[in-house]
Amino acid sequence: MTCCGIGLRALNFVRRVMVATLGLGAAAAAFAQQPQPLRYGVFESMGYPFFVAGSAGTSHTGLLIELGEAIARQLNMGLVAVPLPRRRAEPGLIQGQIEMLCYFSPTWSEHPDKLAWSSAMLPQVERVVAPKGGRMGNAPNWEFEGKRVALQLGYHYPDLQRLVDRGKAVRVDQSKVALQFRSLEIKMADLLITSEGEIEGYFNDNPNARSEFDVSRTAFSVTPTHCAIGRHSRLSVAEIDKAIARLQSSGDMDRMAKRYGMSAR
Repeated sequence: MTCCGIGLRALNFVRRVMVATLGLGAAAAAFAQQPQPLRYGVFESMGYPFFVAGSAGTSHTGLLIELGEAIARQLNMGLVAVPLPRRRAEPGLIQGQIEMLCYFSPTWSEHPDKLAWSSAMLPQVERVVAPKGGRMGNAPNWEFEGKRVALQLGYHYPDLQRLVDRGKAVRVDQSKVALQFRSLEIKMADLLITSEGEIEGYFNDNPNARSEFDVSRTAFSVTPTHCAIGRHSRLSVAEIDKAIARLQSSGDMDRMAKRYGMSAR
């Protein structure tokens, strides 16, 4: 009896070990079948509302992180955000360090022919800003004549430049958005032009300033942006376009943009 009892206990033990081993094997196989996370590049210098770097133990946040996560979910993939300096982002995409870079435009790219481009998505919208109560006009009848306009150094605006060339407006170049706003504060300029993302970033850093300035309701310029996809990427343009279309049709793209004070179209 004792011998037989030991034999049954041993047999049951072996069965339990086999079941556990099979379970671990199935779990390992399922894990192996899961695609590796999408390597998603972000410009580390963009700041709020686009990208806010997480501190130790906290996740990155911002509109571009939410956008990347939403696209990855549509593709049933995880996401690894890879913050890169602006000068290294495009080479990283071409060389395969990252697979995708969003809120980018072929017109901003140094090598657009080396990348694949998704359909248009979030636009970059530029707006005109004036001190509270200041006159700025509306598109297409902006009141730039006789005004000093603070612009970012190196940015070119043909219509405004024609006024500058004729001596009917003055261009005030600044290297940073904060200095454009400062130009208005100290009455060195009458108006400024910059993107709504940079406007929201300035107001986020300076909450009291929101009540001190008027922002044009109509856009000064609109540039469509896209997701750029590297040739080393596992993703196809068709896959990304479908993901973007679903986010747009569901209203998720609009909701994401509005949470950060941005326009989705």
